[in-house]
Amino acid sequence: MLARAGFTRSATASMMFLGGCAGLALAPFAGSNIAILDASTVDYGTYVLVAAGPLAVLSILLSLLIVPRVQRRAVERGDDFYAPELAGDSGEQSSGEHSRRASIVFGIALVLAVGYATVSGSGTTFPLVALPVLAVVTALAGGLRADAAVAAICRGGGRMIETFLLFWMLSAFFEIVNELKPYDVLLAHFGPTLHDLPALGFAAGVALLGWLGVPGATAAHVVLLNKVFGALGTSLGITPAAWAVTYLWGSKADTYGPFPNANMMSVLGFAESTRLRTMLSVGWVLLIPAAVMYLLILFVLL
Repeated sequence: MLARAGFTRSATASMMFLGGCAGLALAPFAGSNIAILDASTVDYGTYVLVAAGPLAVLSILLSLLIVPRVQRRAVERGDDFYAPELAGDSGEQSSGEHSRRASIVFGIALVLAVGYATVSGSGTTFPLVALPVLAVVTALAGGLRADAAVAAICRGGGRMIETFLLFWMLSAFFEIVNELKPYDVLLAHFGPTLHDLPALGFAAGVALLGWLGVPGATAAHVVLLNKVFGALGTSLGITPAAWAVTYLWGSKADTYGPFPNANMMSVLGFAESTRLRTMLSVGWVLLIPAAVMYLLILFVLL
């Protein structure tokens, strides 16, 4: 769709990155967000109001400036467009009625799934059930035959194999980091100093430590930060809402920089782009104002 609309690979990757990361921060059944809700003891509404919501709004607003700029620069280079056969007419005859019905059914099913997950507090296993159900329901609404639906699902899932392997290897690495207990070493070394910090400085320091962790290990970051610093921070006066902000930014800041990470590589792969430098610049453009925004939010909360 984006290729036919004339967007370049870089602009497509930028849209996926900004929108996808904002959506991940909001997702009520994402493992990292469940970890934040459990560690901070806030409800989902409060989490969206003080933590995830501001990041999502900032992402969308900045995307209105970032994506057009990336598109213009890519067009000027002239070497970042999709292949003509992808951007042109695919030659497939599709039923407008089937397409509209499939889109409507998918939208309704998605809203119902997100609503159920939000109200019921579903865990990380929920997407394993919800996503296949969404695929089947959409295929049926679109009038696909059973064999065509299975082929389409397998074709789409096949594109995720490399990403699955990447995160599987990262999971093994997270276990190694967990065994090394790096935050325990930091707490033992800097513990006496941390006791003398004001609540705002302590929260900012914990978020900074989380930022220096392993990109993509958001849930692991939250669990480790809570285990090591949770009791001390609460004794210093950090409120549950402030903890939600601290855990969110401490676990997700590395998504936007300063170095390449799995999320950037994933969207580049999906968009068939190789402009890693562009993705880094997009991440930094959001990283800096978001850091300032969360510092101001913590100042108000504390």
